[in-house]
Amino acid sequence: MLDAIMSQKHHTRMNIIKAGITVFQRQIRLAWANKFLHINSMAFYIICISVFNIAIGPYQLDESVKIALLFTPLILAMMLNSSSLVEDDYITGILHQLALIPEQWAMTIIAKAAAFISIYAIAIIAAFPLVCMILDINSASIPYLTLVGITLICFITPILLLSSSMTLGLNI
Repeated sequence: MLDAIMSQKHHTRMNIIKAGITVFQRQIRLAWANKFLHINSMAFYIICISVFNIAIGPYQLDESVKIALLFTPLILAMMLNSSSLVEDDYITGILHQLALIPEQWAMTIIAKAAAFISIYAIAIIAAFPLVCMILDINSASIPYLTLVGITLICFITPILLLSSSMTLGLNI
């Protein structure tokens, strides 16, 4: 009897993990299908950096100010696509279906956030060398700044997920 209960719990956990992996893969495929949303976001990021650099002109800035200029537009660029985290699933009714299965609900949210983090992590890995060149930041600090950027993405994503969920009914 106890073995049957333990086996059922293990089977339930495996189904939850499979559901999370499926949601993660779906989000990545959706991001690939809607790649221009993310390209648009990264173009916005690079344009912001370029405009800041042009506005500052020939003045020498402290390294800490340059780093602040590196990360501030990143948050703004992430905010451009934050509605894509849950809005499409809300419109199609997928979120309503997932709410019926409480165990998988949490894994779904975690998988959506993980996919969003992965997409932006790849984007900043690609964009940071160019952006550091625009801001004249030492190229030796690019790996460190990339890790800080990924950490920033990890901290900002749950906040964006919460805010986009709270404003979900207002946009439709």
